[in-house]
Order: sequence, then structure tokens, then C-alpha cells
Amino acid sequence: MSPDLYNTLTMVSGFTNRNGNTYQEHIIKTLNNQINKDIKEEIIKTTTSKDALNILENNNIEYTHNYNNV
Repeated sequence: MSPDLYNTLTMVSGFTNRNGNTYQEHIIKTLNNQINKDIKEEIIKTTTSKDALNILENNNIEYTHNYNNV
């Protein structure tokens, strides 16, 4: 899910309970079994969604915001 969509959906009651209070938490919840503890710690320390996504890219972890590609 893109950062913009995540931010929009945070207005929906209960969304953050299931999907994380921050975009960084959302990434970790979504990719939980695909990323190790060290990467999770790096992601949670970031201050922007762009920085969090850069960590995925730098670690060759594939993701998409285009659900037509899934």
C-alpha cells in the first residue's frame, strides 16, 4: 500500500489497530516474515515513509504499490 493510501485510510476507525500506527509499522506488519529483525529495527527508526521504503530497496526486498502487478 502506498504511503498516501495508508495516510488516507488512517482516518477509518480501527485501521491503525490492524495495519500499524505509522507507515513504518505497516511495512513491518505486511512483510513480517520476509524481513529480519535488523531490517525491522532500521525501518522503525526512520522518520519518513520514503526512508523506510529505501531500506527495502537497499536490501533487495521487492514490493509494489501497483496491485495490477500482483
